[in-house]
Amino acid sequence: MTIVDLAGAAEQVNEFWGLLVDYEHSWTAARDMKREWDQSDQKRRRRLAYAAIGQEKTKARFLRRDLLRLQALIEEIAKHLDPTLDYRDALADVDSEEGIRRARKASERLVGRIQDHPERERIFGPVGPVLNADGLHAWVWNAARDLWDGGHYKEAVHAAATAVERQTSLKIETDRHGASLYSQAFRVSEKSQTHLRFPDIKPGTKRWTSAHEGAMYFGMGCSMGIRNETAHTTEPIDEQIGLEYLAAFSVLARWVETAEVS
Repeated sequence: MTIVDLAGAAEQVNEFWGLLVDYEHSWTAARDMKREWDQSDQKRRRRLAYAAIGQEKTKARFLRRDLLRLQALIEEIAKHLDPTLDYRDALADVDSEEGIRRARKASERLVGRIQDHPERERIFGPVGPVLNADGLHAWVWNAARDLWDGGHYKEAVHAAATAVERQTSLKIETDRHGASLYSQAFRVSEKSQTHLRFPDIKPGTKRWTSAHEGAMYFGMGCSMGIRNETAHTTEPIDEQIGLEYLAAFSVLARWVETAEVS
């Protein structure tokens, strides 16, 4: 999913980087203090505050919790802004000195990517229009959201297609499904069945015929070309294709909802 709020992404990345800096300081301080304690004689230990070691360890533990809370979001942001580096691997280990160093280096690189993003867009060109998934028709996104967020794009598309089909059949009170459903819903030549009609187009005009035949064939195409494919194939689809499929059903859903029963 495309990042639509770069400022929000920058805020999250900067927070993560700051937490990581503080975590590294506390983790290193606790390690060095413990090392000094272990290497000191009894007389020197009396001058050292062992409780301070515990305080730094506690602080590091809470910072680590906050890092883990943000980690998945940072990985998702990084996947879109800097796909050449595997941030999941880079951020995987914050329990060793080398792991902390790698995570900090990766987060500093991501901060730089966000800071340079406007200039990169100026050099390499615009990203084009952005399609917000949660701006899709409610029938589509409500049905697809949970599956989509879990990365099950094909299943999300099928759920959305089924939801639009169900709403269409309920609206015209028929037990038809698939392409046959949309053939009945928008067909212009039959008078004996319940149909859907666009109220803002004058009946009998070429525009009226074109709009309803277009909706009919579009609905049939969505059913046969998209819904059936997601129902009867085992191959997954990628995120971009899935989003385009959802957009198609969102258009169909808006037409069905807008149309009046005739």
